[in-house]
Amino acid sequence: MNNGFQKFGAWCGMISANIFFAGLLVGNIFPPMPPSMTGPEVQAFVMENAFGLKVCSLLIMISGAFAGIFDAVICLQLRRMEGNRPMGAYSQLALGVANITYFVLPGVLLGVMAFRPDRNVDSLYALFDLAWLVTTFPWSVGAFQCLCCGIAILSHPNVTNVYPRWVGFFNIWIAIGMTTSSVVMFFTTGPFAWNGIVGFWIPATVFGLWMVVMWWTTLGAIKTDDGK
Repeated sequence: MNNGFQKFGAWCGMISANIFFAGLLVGNIFPPMPPSMTGPEVQAFVMENAFGLKVCSLLIMISGAFAGIFDAVICLQLRRMEGNRPMGAYSQLALGVANITYFVLPGVLLGVMAFRPDRNVDSLYALFDLAWLVTTFPWSVGAFQCLCCGIAILSHPNVTNVYPRWVGFFNIWIAIGMTTSSVVMFFTTGPFAWNGIVGFWIPATVFGLWMVVMWWTTLGAIKTDDGK
């Protein structure tokens, strides 16, 4: 595998994160809209921001494609550690691909909301809930992706030229941090809601940290990759 293409793959993590965040800003949905909003309030917001939400929808979906390339290059580097039985590498890749669904689907749902903002209020309200719950609630896929990374790294302590051992522990802690969004299905206000510190800000922060650390350490691993 050409190292230049691998480096591009590592940079795709940063590209994905920045496109995703740009989409949130363009759609005027960052910080997250509160689940306590009423149906008429949601409809008024969507009608006022319809064009921005359509652009947001497009950007979020594009970000998911870059995330897939990022997951692939992590898989390649984990395979270097694991040899000819790369269980952790392939599990990480499979879970990463599944996690892309939670980039693409919220983007589609936001686009559907903006496509007909004058639709029945109840229908729009249901799409609003679905878009945010799909974004924040399915923590398990991303958390297990990180867990597989961590286990793969820690299971091969003698391989020191790919990912450092601390990156393995880091991935496990990130997986634990993501679990806090389990609560968003049960609350519409306060710190446990999908816009609260426990429901959103903790998992969002740890995911952002994961992207940065894995981008940086993957670039470092690629420098030692002789292609064998």
